[in-house]
Amino acid sequence: YATAASQLAAAVETAQANPALLIMNIKYRAARLDAMVNLALSLERTGDHDGSARAMAEAIRSVPDRLGTLRDTYGHVADDLYKRELKKLQEQGTGSLVVDVDDPSAMIFVDEGEHPQNATFQANLLPGTYRVVIKSPTSEGRRYDAVVRPNQVTHLSVKWERDSKLTISPRWV
Repeated sequence: YATAASQLAAAVETAQANPALLIMNIKYRAARLDAMVNLALSLERTGDHDGSARAMAEAIRSVPDRLGTLRDTYGHVADDLYKRELKKLQEQGTGSLVVDVDDPSAMIFVDEGEHPQNATFQANLLPGTYRVVIKSPTSEGRRYDAVVRPNQVTHLSVKWERDSKLTISPRWV
């Protein structure tokens, strides 16, 4: 299971680093969910309970609408882990995420969600880090990380004309 966990962690990291791929094709979202759940299960089976909890919490935040049937797809261990981590997150309380973009044609995706919004996104969410992708008709998009804390409002205000012109990589800005 250690080899599987290592390979799945790399796959999840690669997917999260390429959000435009995920928002454009729903089959990639399903594959990412499989990878996240199987990563949590592999870590659980290696005895890395903290890592397993983090992986399942990420799955819960990333695709909350798809996790209700884990028992049918992945078995009782995944379902039990999901319920345990969901309870922990819910006990912390929700926080709010507000994203404003000054370009009305820009689409806002949170954790590569299937239902983007224009100009403003607002939701009460479980605590943790969320990937916010802003995509306009003329760009591949830009990713921002937003940390949602219990009982707090996280506000991300994007100046799209400026931000869409910036290119940042490990080698240069």
